[in-house]
Amino acid sequence: MGVVHLKALDFDSVEVVNRDRLLHSTRLDALLKRAKVKVLGRALRKSATATSFKVDELEWSIIEEEGYREALDCDVLFCCVDRPWPRNILNFIAYAHLIPVVDGGIYLKAKPGGKGLRDADWRAHVAAPERRCLECLGQYRSGDVALERDGYLDDPTYIDGLEDGHPLKRNENVFAFSMSAAAFEVLQFLAMVVVPGGFGNPGAQMYHFKTATLDHEKEDRCNEGCFFTSIIAKGECTGVKVTALHPRAEQWREARRAMQKRWRYCVVDWLERYTDWILGWFVL
Repeated sequence: MGVVHLKALDFDSVEVVNRDRLLHSTRLDALLKRAKVKVLGRALRKSATATSFKVDELEWSIIEEEGYREALDCDVLFCCVDRPWPRNILNFIAYAHLIPVVDGGIYLKAKPGGKGLRDADWRAHVAAPERRCLECLGQYRSGDVALERDGYLDDPTYIDGLEDGHPLKRNENVFAFSMSAAAFEVLQFLAMVVVPGGFGNPGAQMYHFKTATLDHEKEDRCNEGCFFTSIIAKGECTGVKVTALHPRAEQWREARRAMQKRWRYCVVDWLERYTDWILGWFVL
């Protein structure tokens, strides 16, 4: 598609439990708890066809100032987050800094008792001026942003107390559905850039797995009184600070540092124990 420079921004690590929905990850990646961006960068370099391809592996959260500044240096942003606070920040960037955000999401409906799949829907859209923002599209609620900032969404007791089916308790991770949602996001991006036949805005799209039908969002304007329509192109002049310290991101990075230190110690210890024996074997 002509993309030569990618930035992968994610603080998370590969784990055994999420390998079922991660391309390119190996058992060793999960064992070493490698950063997801490292695994992705390794794979992209192997498959890239551009002569001057470059990928930056950034172990930051969009919530952190470092991650936020890296995002502001991009031409287009793809949103793959499932939390309200980072989505709110990306929404802010789309309007205040005029960087289009290609976003998507999946919603699964289980049968009563959780026994089997009743229905599945996924959607893709672009947040930008003259299009509906992520909040008006219903991709997150401003009240949930405040809950996350106050730490409630990382509190298992609070999450357990929510009613069954609450958006904050959902965990849609069916790989085939995720791949389709990602493909829809890429098509939204291509339509915006290529503008086929002069038609560059297909609108928000929703695919229904059960009926194999595709809906288009007819409304393309934000709700009346939407905050984001009031900050278009204001950039740093909005007076709003959206970033903060992100303890969860720092915990994941610290866990990786501890793991790397532990493995280095094990390797050095093994070499010290068996080097003489190995060298003696080669001499013999």
